[in-house]
Amino acid sequence: MIDVFKIINGTKSKGTVDMYVRYWEQYIEFCGSEDDALKSEMLAAWRQHMVNNTEYSSGTINSKISAIKSIVSSLSERKTVSRETKWDFLEVKSLPSVALQERKRPNNRIRITTEQMRSIVDTPEASLYEPLFCLHRALLLLLGTTGMRVSEALRVKVNDIDKSGSGHVIRNVMSKAKTEPRTVPLGAEAYDAVMDWIHIRPVQSDYVFISSNRTKSELPDSILWNDEPMTRVSAWRVVRRYGKKNGLPNIKPHDLRRFVGTQLASKSGIRVAQKVLGHASPDTTARYYILDDTPIGATDELF
Repeated sequence: MIDVFKIINGTKSKGTVDMYVRYWEQYIEFCGSEDDALKSEMLAAWRQHMVNNTEYSSGTINSKISAIKSIVSSLSERKTVSRETKWDFLEVKSLPSVALQERKRPNNRIRITTEQMRSIVDTPEASLYEPLFCLHRALLLLLGTTGMRVSEALRVKVNDIDKSGSGHVIRNVMSKAKTEPRTVPLGAEAYDAVMDWIHIRPVQSDYVFISSNRTKSELPDSILWNDEPMTRVSAWRVVRRYGKKNGLPNIKPHDLRRFVGTQLASKSGIRVAQKVLGHASPDTTARYYILDDTPIGATDELF
């Protein structure tokens, strides 16, 4: 059995490795077996399946195709597959950038107002008798105030939360494609919500946000908790659930990150937004994470 994680671990950032593993699992599920998955015609068939039977944009489809090609190239380096197989896969074409334009919906980037964000984080009413709501509110507040990627948030450990001056920070946050961790400020409201959750959670863990599974019963005590970190899928469902309750049915965790970038740029300037979000360049912050008319560079060369 091909262990994709072991093959590509260390060759790419942690987030990219996790993404490639997910894409490989999706590809194997489509193919039915690893033997068939190593046939380049199956990659072409998967590409067409995604075009005809999903709502994926051309960019998403091309990302998945590129990931499989990269995995097969790594397998070729390890002599697991032949050089000819690698080149057969590389010949599978990506979709042109003009393809599937109708799938590039306006709600791909959702602008969240401050009023909407307040409603979202206040919807799950935290209660000592309902730990799940405490977990949800803590996660929403952390994402909506720190601008952390969902993958970063789910890796936060209890010991990463530290006092700094009169406030608190999250240390050891590993940014995408970075080798050095960054420190992210944690506001008072988010800190209190996270501490409340840690205090009442049914299972102790090194990780702040832990996994749960609900049994067929709908009673609060029917939830089975474990000490493993919450999955990305679960975190997405939490954000989508409370976004839908507040008129934002297509909201994604990354929209909360953009909300933070937009608010920080407006209140404190592009450089502060860049530092908190962990971008190497302010151009990235300006281009992808500011959704209003904040004048870029307005804080530069003031005197």
